[in-house]
Amino acid sequence: MDKSKLLSLVGIAVLIAAWFVLRALLPPSAQWLFAPWRGMTSDHGWWVWAVGGGLLVWLEVTYLLTLYGPWRSRKPDAAVGLGCVLMAAIALGIVIAVLLAAVAFKWWAVVNFICFMTMLMALLILPQYYWAKWQDWRKRRQRTP
Repeated sequence: MDKSKLLSLVGIAVLIAAWFVLRALLPPSAQWLFAPWRGMTSDHGWWVWAVGGGLLVWLEVTYLLTLYGPWRSRKPDAAVGLGCVLMAAIALGIVIAVLLAAVAFKWWAVVNFICFMTMLMALLILPQYYWAKWQDWRKRRQRTP
């Protein structure tokens, strides 16, 4: 098994174990953590859409930097990849617009669904991403005399 996938699975297992330990202890300071799982159509506070929206905006900025950043590849064979990133950026922009409309009109089911799915995807993707970046950094550091 690839180390990055193993790292992601270990991270998810630790989060699930911490979830059940906190739920068993049920300290008053952890009540906000369990509130979203009591109802999808209620307002669970500003942190839900702030964290979910922040992750979406961060991903959109990453896509736009890939498309228009100074390190963008100008090679002909990169055109297909840039087209795919452009389509993903457009789709993500639509999701961000729907999230903004849902927050403005207080459609809490839509807000909670978009934000919790974004947080779940971040938990699955970010450990693998940072593991790969750390390996690249380590390889570059070893090559440099």
